[in-house]
Amino acid sequence: MKNIGLSLLIIGLLSGCSDSKENKTPDQTVQEEVKIDKTVSADNFKRVLNDYYARNCILVSHGKFPMEMNTDGFMFGGYEDLLKRTEALEKLGYLTSEKIKKENKDSDSKKRFILTEKGKKVYSSEGKNKGICAFDRQIKSIDNYTEPSNMMGVTITRVNFTFEPIKSTDTINEMKKEKVLGDFIDEVTKKTSSRAELILTGMKGWIHQREFKRMK
Repeated sequence: MKNIGLSLLIIGLLSGCSDSKENKTPDQTVQEEVKIDKTVSADNFKRVLNDYYARNCILVSHGKFPMEMNTDGFMFGGYEDLLKRTEALEKLGYLTSEKIKKENKDSDSKKRFILTEKGKKVYSSEGKNKGICAFDRQIKSIDNYTEPSNMMGVTITRVNFTFEPIKSTDTINEMKKEKVLGDFIDEVTKKTSSRAELILTGMKGWIHQREFKRMK
């Protein structure tokens, strides 16, 4: 009899545990599994920004590959610079290219750039931030931030921070062999401080404002 009573007690306890979990709503279960950090602190903001920049590198050539580009005709400054950097990456073996047949004699010349195996190792396909990475940013310190305030229905804070470029030294040194890439990297790495707006969300806590736009 004692054994039967003990067995019934154990079954009852197990049933109670199962019921308590099954009775929870899906939202409650998710919130328990994923800890949402809504803390207003330099440490938390540093973590949020490092997480964002780990997934969003500084691109030396942006776009999704294979990529078709005009190689003659009218080009505005930004496009011409991108073409030069892309051609430089081809010389270093990150890309290969093929000429695209003209539709007619008056058409602009075009090339299709394709990632090589080497290029795939430094290519980022995260979200809208697609392209070949020059380097990542790592946050060194949070210098200041505003008290969170409501703006157009969202809670937002502006964060000033100092960062440093992080990337394989071998990769950066190799890219610098091509002057146009070296000039770009030198220019971008001159800047060691910046500002970002963080938005407080119910499901993920603080996130970079650009991440919020992607969630819409």
